[in-house]
Amino acid sequence: MTTSPSLEDVLEDVLPDIADRAGAIDRSDADPIDDLRVLAHRLDLFDPSATSVATAVRVIESVARASLTVGFVAWAQRMAAEYLALAPASPRTATRLADVVAVRRRGVTAMAAGQRQAVGLEKAPVTATPDGAGGYRLSGTVAWASNVAADSVVVLAANLPGGGTRVLAVDAADLTVRAAPDLLGLNATASGSLLIDDVAVPADAVVSTDLQAFAATVRPRFLLLQTAFCSGVTGAALDAAIPQLAGTGAVYAGDHEDLAARYDDLRDRLHGYAADSTPGTVAVRDLIALRLESTTLATASTRLGLALDGGRGYATASATNRRFREASFLPVQSPSEAQLRWELARAEAVAR
Repeated sequence: MTTSPSLEDVLEDVLPDIADRAGAIDRSDADPIDDLRVLAHRLDLFDPSATSVATAVRVIESVARASLTVGFVAWAQRMAAEYLALAPASPRTATRLADVVAVRRRGVTAMAAGQRQAVGLEKAPVTATPDGAGGYRLSGTVAWASNVAADSVVVLAANLPGGGTRVLAVDAADLTVRAAPDLLGLNATASGSLLIDDVAVPADAVVSTDLQAFAATVRPRFLLLQTAFCSGVTGAALDAAIPQLAGTGAVYAGDHEDLAARYDDLRDRLHGYAADSTPGTVAVRDLIALRLESTTLATASTRLGLALDGGRGYATASATNRRFREASFLPVQSPSEAQLRWELARAEAVAR
């Protein structure tokens, strides 16, 4: 009688390959889509019906220890699948979901503007005008999206001219993609902006007719999975720093000890919250605080690694430098550090 390999066994098998490819991916000499296909085949990572949020958090955290770029696009792929899994049943949606789950197509979570609108900030700059036949004509812009390719499925929010909202799934092939300029890190995440010019969208492309309710449903898992890749790169940086805490590096021992204690607390909360990821189980305020703390820890830990590694860490080919550059994106990753601080302050004011 044979038994299926455990999650730990599969991760032990696939993570060394991701780590070995991390440098090439950082240089854009390799495509993380290949790693996503392995994660889909070996772990069903992108199937919300097969792999729980708690397990997805563990996997993405582990992957991000090896390569934040791969952890980041894994989060994007999983979230696109989460969105499509909530859409009304239709043959088109079923095909799109199956393709994203199996990574036959890339999944794009272009929901940053929609989530900002849902929390009370500015409206998403995309308009969906009813076409009189149940579908819509879509126009506007998405300032930033990742995992974008010609075959991508893009999930985004739009506003109706007369009021009301829609969450829609569209094909990237129908949009104009402007690739991002060279970035400090994460260049292999296939990021850029999307221009939408009077694109026809059929009725069965509607994922939700209520942005507010949809955002409330997906946001806990969205924040948890983002925290997972922040946690992964933090753990990698702190582990890599340990051998450097001797000689002159001993002056950083207290800083490392403080960051490690905060990291252990963060991971306890992350995995505890992930086990209770049903909306309403964990206060959104706690999830926002967790995500904010994960960003702070990732940037501080990778910065410490750079200080300890000295001249070697200044070389862009080093893992220390790669982690530092990749983590520097996290404060501006939506929801940005500024938005998270704004939301947390508002939540705390309401709680008083």
